Order: sequence, then C-alpha cells, then structure tokens
Amino acid sequence: DILCHGRILRSLPDNIYKIFCHTKTALELWDALELKYGSAEKGLRKYSCERMIYFQMEDGKPFFDQVHEFENIIYDMKMKEITLPDIMLVSLLISKLPPSWSEFARSLKHKPDHFTLSDLLVTLRIEDKHRISQKVSNKTPFQAKAHLVENANKPKQKFFKKSGFSNNNKFGQSSHFSKNKNKAFNNNYKPKSKIQGNEYHVTSPELNFIYNSNDWWIDSGANVHVCADKKLFSSYQECGTRTVSMGNGSLASVIGLSRVELELSSGNCLVLDEVFHVSKIRKNLISAALLVQQGFKVVFESNRVVISRHGSFVGKGYICDGLFKLNIMSSFINKNSSISSSSISNVECCDIWHGRLGHVNLNSIKRMMTLDLIPKSFNELKQKCEVCVQAKQPRKSFQNSVQKETCVLELIHIDIYDSNGVITRGGKKYFITFINDFSKYCYVYLIIHKSELFEKFKVYKA
Repeated sequence: DILCHGRILRSLPDNIYKIFCHTKTALELWDALELKYGSAEKGLRKYSCERMIYFQMEDGKPFFDQVHEFENIIYDMKMKEITLPDIMLVSLLISKLPPSWSEFARSLKHKPDHFTLSDLLVTLRIEDKHRISQKVSNKTPFQAKAHLVENANKPKQKFFKKSGFSNNNKFGQSSHFSKNKNKAFNNNYKPKSKIQGNEYHVTSPELNFIYNSNDWWIDSGANVHVCADKKLFSSYQECGTRTVSMGNGSLASVIGLSRVELELSSGNCLVLDEVFHVSKIRKNLISAALLVQQGFKVVFESNRVVISRHGSFVGKGYICDGLFKLNIMSSFINKNSSISSSSISNVECCDIWHGRLGHVNLNSIKRMMTLDLIPKSFNELKQKCEVCVQAKQPRKSFQNSVQKETCVLELIHIDIYDSNGVITRGGKKYFITFINDFSKYCYVYLIIHKSELFEKFKVYKA
C-alpha cells in the first residue's frame, strides 16, 4: 500500500500534488482522484465530438498535414470509446475538403458504398501528388532569367569625375582620402623601394600611436625584433648601415643592434637576441617567426597568445588595440633571473621535474635527461623535498576496536542532510536518516525544519 500510494503521488503534476498529499492510503487517494476528475472524462468526450464537427480544411495549409489532423481526431474519439461507422467517416472527410477540391469532392460522392476510409486516403494522396506535379510543370522556362541583367546602361567612364578616394593609396589603408594625407609624417614620407640583399620588414599598422616604452607587442608579420628605447638594451652595439621597412612603406635606419631581457609576469625572463634599435618605431615589436625558429611555441587563440618551450609555460599576452600585448613586469631588467632562448632555467630545474614526475628519485631524473626525454638542466636537488620527507615518516597503526551491538535500538546513527537547495513537492528542504547499528536498516524522513528531528525520532521508535 505504501509503494502504491507513493507511485500515484509521484505521477501527479506539481500543481495538484499538494491537494492529495495528505491522503494516507492508496485507496483513499484513488477515490479522491475519481471523485474530482471522474466527471471531467464525460466533458472530454463532448469536446472530441465538437472538434470533429468544427474541423475544416483550408487551401493555404499543407493538405496532408490537415488529413493527419483529421486522423488524430478519429483516434482521440476511439480512445474515449466513441466509434463511428466507416461510411460516416468517409462522408465527413469528403465534406471537410478545401474549396479548391470541390470538383474532386463531387466525384468522390459517386463512389460505391464499400469505399472505405483507407481507400479514400490512398485516393487523396494520389490526387495531391498529381496537383503538386502540375504546379511544377506549369512554371515557364523564362522564370530562371528573372534576376539576370543583360544591359546595365552604365555611361562611359569619361563622364564620371575622378575622386580622391583610393583603396590602394601610399599608406596601405582603405577608406581614406589620399589628398588629406599629403602632409603626414611631417613630410618625411619616402616611396617604397626594393632592398637588395636581406629585407627587414615591420608590418605593424599602429606606428603613429602614443606608446609606452615598456610595452612589447607580438607581431606575426615582422621578421626582426624592434625596440625604440635605448635604455632597454642590456648591451649595445652601434650599427648604421641597415634599414627596416615600416608598415607604411617607408624605410627607417637601424641605429644599433643588441640584446633585450624581458621579465615576464609569469616570473620568467625572456632574452631576445639581435634586437634592432629603431628610433622612429612607435611600438616595441617581438617577431613571432624568430621565436619559433629559436624553439619556442607561439599559440594565438581566444583573444590571447601563449608562449611555451618544450611543453613548459614561458609567458602570455592578451589582445589590445588590435595587437597582442605581452604581459611583462614594470621593471623587467633583471640579469640574475634571466633565461636565454636556448634554456629556461627556473622552469626546467631538477626540483620542478622531481615534482612533475611524481617525486621520483634523482637517478631516474638523470637517466631521463641522458635519454633526452626531459630538458637537461642542473641535475641536483637544491633543497630537500618536504613532500618526500613527510611521506617517509613512520606512524603507529590504529587499534582495531570493533564493538558490535546485540539488540535493536541500542545504538542509532542519526544524520540530517540538506537537499542542496532543491525543495520537494511537499515543500520539504531537509531529510533525516536513522540507521540501526544492530540491523543496519535505514529509515529516511523528509522534514521542512531541522527542529522536527525529535518528532520524527518518536515516529521512528514507535
């Protein structure tokens, strides 16, 4: 009776569950449902008959979708024990045909009496396909040329006035008037010329913006590292014979060539070799192609760039003003924590690999370095591993104290649980479990407030 009562309550919708949850037995619940909703079944039968009477097909809707709706009405009436003879169903369906089928409906009325509903549906399907094929065949072959333009009647070019708008101007930018750019760059513009030998390109289009000398931008189109501030170089060597091609097509001279050390926000220090000192540049650029050639991996995805080497994280940056800006520290010149393009010492040290490999012994790490499975670095631990020391500490075993109860209700384990914010149909928010230590049998009670614990315990004990 308890299982039957629970299954019936579980099948009820939420809006009527509270009306019948107070019933005690399954029979009482069933009688209450029949008393409340038994008379509604008669009204539903009348509603099914009314649907059949007022059903009418229309020309604007798909024909056989309306036929299926008629079949659903018949099936609904059969489920409510309303059965109509086959000849009446045939007559009803013929009378419900749309106005465009009036001639065909008149011919169907002359069919013999043994003409069943199934025969009528087959006949309607054949006629519907025939009407669809006629609509396709009635289309003229000239309709395909409705959107063709044979003569645009466009006047000759000489009647149009030449405007100053140009998509391919000397600045390499579209949607600008060339005549408004004649005085740009303080008249320092030079036409682009071919460079014999090695060509150095700087393709960033943001050259005229106000910049911060400590910001560095990763450019996938540049083939050299470029810096504008001489103070950022760790060592410096003058060079006045080279030039670089700017993004606007002009040429800029290279003043010097040396090394720059960047302290990244990740704690690593990235060393850039052969950085060009160009005073006319407005942004410090890092060539992504040179980083890849030196063994780094540069990944652009999800509005950010990630730099790694040999699977070890080096640094990252985010998109800003249409370019990828590298995250660096405010004062990044720190020679004591520098790493070169060939090694990343603070990432690939022996202590880090000891932790990554599950605290393996030092001999295993040396053997993996010999086999080139991991990058070679200083192969001695700088300090003792605290995790290994704690794991090797011995402890005393726990005493096995097993106490078995000998009768029911001698020891009961009680727990109150929150339903994690999910409220049941009866508005219950918590549930209590009573576990008898002797029989291991568990009882579960749903409660609204935690203060109902004692009342449920009395019910459990009784």
